[in-house]
Amino acid sequence: IAQLTKVIYMLNTKNDEHENELKGLEESYESEIQDILKAAYEKVKKFQALLEKKSSDSCDHLKRTIEALKRRNEKEKRDAEKEISHYKQASE
Repeated sequence: IAQLTKVIYMLNTKNDEHENELKGLEESYESEIQDILKAAYEKVKKFQALLEKKSSDSCDHLKRTIEALKRRNEKEKRDAEKEISHYKQASE
């Protein structure tokens, strides 16, 4: 009976040690997972900011291009109107 008691005690002790080890591993893994998730979140935010900036830059570039084309169109229109007016005067 004494030997059985010692064996049971030893088994309980080993079981407690293994539970503590598992708990430590679980906490370590949970901490590592949280760190990975945090890093991934930061990368996603960084790329979102870059995407918004690029999108904004592209919009600004397109707006400037449109404005330049409008100005060129207006100039060409005025030049064409002058030329038409000149031909009208020449034909009279």
